[in-house]
Amino acid sequence: MKKLCFLCGVALLALTAVSCEKSLTDEDFGIAEWVDLGLSVKWCSHNDGANKPSDPGLTCSPSEWGNTVPSTEQWEELLNNCTLTRGHYNKGNGGIKGILFTSKKNQKTLFLPTTRNEFVGEYWTSTTIDDHTAYIFVFNLQAKGAIETAFNPFDYKESLGYRSCRRISTSY
Repeated sequence: MKKLCFLCGVALLALTAVSCEKSLTDEDFGIAEWVDLGLSVKWCSHNDGANKPSDPGLTCSPSEWGNTVPSTEQWEELLNNCTLTRGHYNKGNGGIKGILFTSKKNQKTLFLPTTRNEFVGEYWTSTTIDDHTAYIFVFNLQAKGAIETAFNPFDYKESLGYRSCRRISTSY
């Protein structure tokens, strides 16, 4: 269902066909700050600067990363061990679209809201190419239910480099 391939040696692309969109509300999520999906790290339940999973939150720059921003390998682990579904959080109130990750290991969920516009989300990875370029994890909610994901190089010094951050924790 998911096919991964390297494009031009720099971008990883996955296209996942999904048949439905799940409507989500605050009751669908607990107040836990860290979500244990049964993977090598726990994922924060919300973006930096957000109070709930549906808020895009504040953007962060590479200088704010520390060791709590996931690498491309940790993003790939999330993609490979979860079922991806299009989500629409608080749909009746306008809401925000995004991806609902459901763990294949323990059925717990993680929601990533769109951050750039109503169809695209962009999140930093800690994987760098050189002293001014790092990969960002990008998802695009395609027509007909598909979700496209990719890792794209991004020069954070020339363009100020602000993208959303979803933190991880390695402590259990």
